[in-house]
Amino acid sequence: MSQGFKVYRLTYASKIRQKLRSRDTHNAGAI
Repeated sequence: MSQGFKVYRLTYASKIRQKLRSRDTHNAGAI
């Protein structure tokens, strides 16, 4: 159970990181 939670957290964090990165690049392009 804890291992599954670890994997879920890792994938969730990576997704958030991707979103933030895409947003940052988008903002940089707008500027």
